[in-house]
Amino acid sequence: ELPMVVFDLETSGFQPEYGDSILSIGAVKIKGSSILHEHFYKTIKPKQTPSAEILQLTGLTTAELEQSEALKDVLLAFYQFVGSSTLIAHHAAHERRFMRHATWHELGRTFTHRLIDTSFLTQLTAAHQSFEQLEEWCHAYDIAVGNRHHALADAHMAAQLWVKHLVVADHA
Repeated sequence: ELPMVVFDLETSGFQPEYGDSILSIGAVKIKGSSILHEHFYKTIKPKQTPSAEILQLTGLTTAELEQSEALKDVLLAFYQFVGSSTLIAHHAAHERRFMRHATWHELGRTFTHRLIDTSFLTQLTAAHQSFEQLEEWCHAYDIAVGNRHHALADAHMAAQLWVKHLVVADHA
């Protein structure tokens, strides 16, 4: 029954140490095996314009990003939304790397939230399956896939995946 937040980042690449940045953050609160109707979504004004490929992949536009808040302000709002909840992400290493970098560089703080990867639970409940991509897991468990690579949509899909596997683990 612990409160948790499933979140997803859309980024301009894979290496924050070399200038790649967070473009949007989407998050959904869950409690136990229930997805709550509380969500967070914000786009971020980048210091450098993302590549055309990233814009096409994420569906974000240059105009939308230019009108967005600064990363520092979005991080503060995100941490207020999250509170002390445990975080969950699909392929959490990517989110961890960017959150550590951004939190330190923008807020001068260490990223201290506990972060669990969805693969932790799926390895317990579905070790016989070896899916990688979020949409593969979603298709296998009848979770509708829509608006892929949109931070909030991906967070919703990951939350549904987490809840389905939590129910399986609870009945095992």
